[in-house]
This record gives sequence, C-alpha cells and structure tokens, in this order.
Amino acid sequence: MVHRSGAPPALRLAEGGGCVSTLLEGLARFVPSMGNWARSLWCKHQRRQLLGVTTRVLWVAPDKVPWAVWGAERRYFDAEWAGSLLYLRRR
Repeated sequence: MVHRSGAPPALRLAEGGGCVSTLLEGLARFVPSMGNWARSLWCKHQRRQLLGVTTRVLWVAPDKVPWAVWGAERRYFDAEWAGSLLYLRRR
C-alpha cells in the first residue's frame, strides 16, 4: 500500500502525525477488543503532553471527543467544555 505522499507505510509511521492514530483506529474497527487499548494509548499520550511545563490545556479535535470523554471518565485527565469545544487539563 502506498500513501498519497508515496512513502511506504513504515516510513509514514516513523514520521508521526496522524498515521499512528489512523492505524490504531483501523485496528480497533477490525478487532473490537483493541478499541479500549487504542483509546488508552491515545489518552496516555495526551496525558504525557499535559505534563509539560508550557502545556496547560490541549484542545480536542471533534473526531476525538468520544475518546477524550472516555479518558476523563477513567481519570487520565480532566475534560472541560468551552462552548462547543472540548479541552483537556492535567488532573
């Protein structure tokens, strides 16, 4: 499989960005038991970002709101609404 960029999948994963998230979402669709594992990994990544000195909040993309709510329910971080936008704060 070749991506629009022409890079092979292994290289795209090494580049980071949304590729890993897309891979985890795809796996979660085909293997339902991996769904919580993928969400847990995503939540742990967000929590690590919130531990930084300069990061006070993280805004959540609309397609990740269910994952953020799931993580907040499991106490990975606090999730709060600013109008229709969801953001995460460190616990």
